Amino acid sequence: MNRRTLTLAFALLFTSVFVGCSEKPESVMKALFEAAAKGNTEEGAKHLSFAKSSSSEMATAKKVAEVFMQDLHEEIVANDGLERIEIIKTTVAADGNSASVATKIHFKNNKSVSDSSRIFKEGGKWKIEFM
Repeated sequence: MNRRTLTLAFALLFTSVFVGCSEKPESVMKALFEAAAKGNTEEGAKHLSFAKSSSSEMATAKKVAEVFMQDLHEEIVANDGLERIEIIKTTVAADGNSASVATKIHFKNNKSVSDSSRIFKEGGKWKIEFM
């Protein structure tokens, strides 16, 4: 294994261990966009909260999430890929269980798009409100 491959493997391991745990509200936003950039809809959906969906709505909610992740992936591809994710502002509620995260997504074609999401702690992890 050459040095570059080893460095990349370490970076991926570090990201999966520390970003995947979603200890900060902004880390879940970054993880969502990074999964979308890779076209990994299943990984991206792990960062979405379906808590507001009833059990009868769950199958539909998960299908909508899959379409959402695919659309996000296609937008990233159409803009020549993901350059970086800029966290503009994070506001955590006083109880520490919800937050608002404003982001600016920079694409490789020098375009960008702003987004704001509500994040909630679910099972001790930050999740993006979805449906």
